[in-house]
Amino acid sequence: MKFACATAMNDPLHFVELARAAEAHGFTAVAVSDHLAFPRRLESKYPYTDDGLPWWDQQTTPWPDPLVAIAMMAAATETLEFFTNIYVLPARHPVHVAKQLSTLSVMSRDRVALGVGMGWMREEFELADQQFAARGRRADEAIAVIRKLSAGGWQQHHGEFYDFPETTMQPEPPAAPRILVGGTSQRALKRAAENDGWISERQSSEEILASLDWIGQRRRELGKADSPFESWVSPIDAFEPAAISALGKKGVTGILTMPWVLYEGREQVPLDAKLSAFERYAREVIQPVKGD
Repeated sequence: MKFACATAMNDPLHFVELARAAEAHGFTAVAVSDHLAFPRRLESKYPYTDDGLPWWDQQTTPWPDPLVAIAMMAAATETLEFFTNIYVLPARHPVHVAKQLSTLSVMSRDRVALGVGMGWMREEFELADQQFAARGRRADEAIAVIRKLSAGGWQQHHGEFYDFPETTMQPEPPAAPRILVGGTSQRALKRAAENDGWISERQSSEEILASLDWIGQRRRELGKADSPFESWVSPIDAFEPAAISALGKKGVTGILTMPWVLYEGREQVPLDAKLSAFERYAREVIQPVKGD
């Protein structure tokens, strides 16, 4: 079982210290969330609250660029891995994303994965001059473009949304990009099965395992059952070592958490308390699980 620390809603000036603490206390990875910007008048409905409104303060909550933030943390660590959770891929042009991801992969020595989602905020897409409609199909094609341009050599693409002649992009990353998919809809699970991993929402263990069963069946149909696949989950009912170990025995590969939230709550936690929470979580959870 692996462990990752989420950084959403945190002060960007804390990120490097959080990454160093995560690496020092047995975490495998750090995950960075994403939004471009918020309009003052938001008409799009947030899908994870009953009233359709984001639960954070849109004017004051920081959303640093995830790939820039990862670059800073990667430079300050040695073995820690990183993934986006999630990156609103169809709000960007895939050539730009391929360039950034390849550069990060080279300079971090292959410690970065791209976790993608389709996005929910139409205004964010319009700000970036990208279509909100058909964003799922565009994201699937964008993933194909990123994989091609990351493969080295001369590559060409002639698709529904993107078209380019023989082209090469350097530097070539040391390995094929790992593409993880976030979400709980059937289409999100299908997209995850087609790629390299899945990132859950906050769900019960029962819901998580049901989704993994569905993904596993789909991967068998695709002939991918023996290919590496990672799952990063956030269970709302499994916090103790025994419950986490039970998930691992049923196929979960990683727990995504914020250790300070378990001990201090989410609001206004000072940096020193966050750092102390890493030590406590390592002692009370990570070490017992890994010693199981």
